[in-house]
Amino acid sequence: MSLYLIDYENVREKGFEGVEKLTGRDEVIIFYSEFIKNLPFQIHVELMNSKAKYEYFATHKVGKNYLDFQLATFLGYRIAPVSYTHLTLPTT
Repeated sequence: MSLYLIDYENVREKGFEGVEKLTGRDEVIIFYSEFIKNLPFQIHVELMNSKAKYEYFATHKVGKNYLDFQLATFLGYRIAPVSYTHLTLPTT
């Protein structure tokens, strides 16, 4: 499984090149804001024909690099371990 995070504000349609190569095990999460919230119809068609799972993440607050921070935070959330039960905490 591969996870792709797309900052649509920065990459626009170019960020979807190659979606036809994705498999049903791949996941794509598209981050967008009020500045750019429209996808061309052809991109929708390509996404619908792709086997990957797609999710959209709207950022409602806007500001310089705000979407980048949302994307980075989400990435940390997704790659963080589920459980820390294997760690031994130091005793005081």
